[in-house]
Amino acid sequence: MAQVLKRYQHLVRYAHWAYLNDDGAEFRSAAADLHGDVNYRKLEIVTPFFKDTLKFLTPNTHVHLGIRGSDTLVLAFRGTDFPFTIENLVNPKRTQWPDVDITCVTLGSPRVGNAAFCRHFNASKVLHYRLEVDGDPIPTIPDRFTQALPVKMPASRPDYTIDDNRYHHVGVPVLLHESGARILNSVDYDVERPDIEAEDEAPDLPAAIRVPYECGGFLAYWALRGIRMAPGIWQYHDPAGYEAVVQRIVEQSPATADAM
Repeated sequence: MAQVLKRYQHLVRYAHWAYLNDDGAEFRSAAADLHGDVNYRKLEIVTPFFKDTLKFLTPNTHVHLGIRGSDTLVLAFRGTDFPFTIENLVNPKRTQWPDVDITCVTLGSPRVGNAAFCRHFNASKVLHYRLEVDGDPIPTIPDRFTQALPVKMPASRPDYTIDDNRYHHVGVPVLLHESGARILNSVDYDVERPDIEAEDEAPDLPAAIRVPYECGGFLAYWALRGIRMAPGIWQYHDPAGYEAVVQRIVEQSPATADAM
């Protein structure tokens, strides 16, 4: 698995630089290996839900573009939504290049859509590696308690919400270990975290919990959960930290690749 990280290490760097959400100058300066006319392009995709009242919390999607080598288009972004619809990404009939290879690497991604959405995505030609630092709490949400909030958050666009409003993950999980019981700076391939696996397999909230939760109990629940999540977000949900962990794993890969 360390070989896979080595192959796509540059995508982790791009994701880190795009996450800064600056005016694009820092990204262009750091991504010196990108070239072509699109090297200086930066797009802003307005996400309606966040564009006004919540923009101070989560900025709109900023997309940086560039050409790597002679035939690879790079889109690096951080934001609240995909910078295009999923059909435009995975449906050959709606793209100009039906046979193009698409690789996606995400850092600490939350759950993205319901079961039908995930089946559609996983059946596409997109090769998606979902990197997670062990301890990052963001991949554990949205969850059953999120879905039970009085203000509903649809699990996907309308075409995929029938019969299933629970969020799920897509792609291949790549679990990065910084320390602890595992070998320092090690990596597991296609192995889910217990705090994610248990939630994905758990039943819906029973009425005895859901009713008081929806009637105001969610305020206390999320206040306490926010306090518990805050240290993990501060320590582990950091794109610079992801890049550093991947760098350390790649550097030690000659000695550990066989074990991984």
